[in-house]
Amino acid sequence: MGSEGRQRASRRVALVAEELLGYVRNGLGTTTTFVAVALARMGHAVEVLYLGPSPTGPIDPEWQRLYDE
Repeated sequence: MGSEGRQRASRRVALVAEELLGYVRNGLGTTTTFVAVALARMGHAVEVLYLGPSPTGPIDPEWQRLYDE
């Protein structure tokens, strides 16, 4: 049997991170951000718990919009 006819069940996913794009720009932040976005676009409910330092300035509007979605 092929997987073409099967639908994947939506999952609830929580990611815990000290880095996210728009807050801190490093490799781990990039990975966490794009994994969260990809999972959400696949239909999963994704929550990110950010444990890094509080931003010293406003978050980039593009990233804020993406996170709000």
